[in-house]
Amino acid sequence: MSGYIQVRDPIRAELAAQMAEFEAQFGPVETSPIRIGCPSPPVFSINIPGKPKAEAKPPRVRGPKKPRANMIEKQKKLAVVRELLLKGLSFADVAERADFTPKLSVKYVQRMCYEHGLRRGAPSKGEG
Repeated sequence: MSGYIQVRDPIRAELAAQMAEFEAQFGPVETSPIRIGCPSPPVFSINIPGKPKAEAKPPRVRGPKKPRANMIEKQKKLAVVRELLLKGLSFADVAERADFTPKLSVKYVQRMCYEHGLRRGAPSKGEG
């Protein structure tokens, strides 16, 4: 085994000479300690002299959001239910008198009231 190490001595000497020449030209080489555990990623950037840096793209401007057809329909239903509730009608009466479908279920009206904060006989949260 020691013969194998001695065979590599000329290569080590050549590498040491090249390293000494490099350090004489560019200064000493800095080494970082060996870290055990989660290593932090290396921080580096590549700057090519003479090449202009890329310009940042302007943020994308979006137009006004258009309401979907089903949302418009839902708002119409809410307006009808709100109007009937302000008259003090029960959920069953609201379900029967709402004119946008033949008959709503009481559970559907209750769910609309819960989701949008509507109350019978009193203004809802969004209204004065």
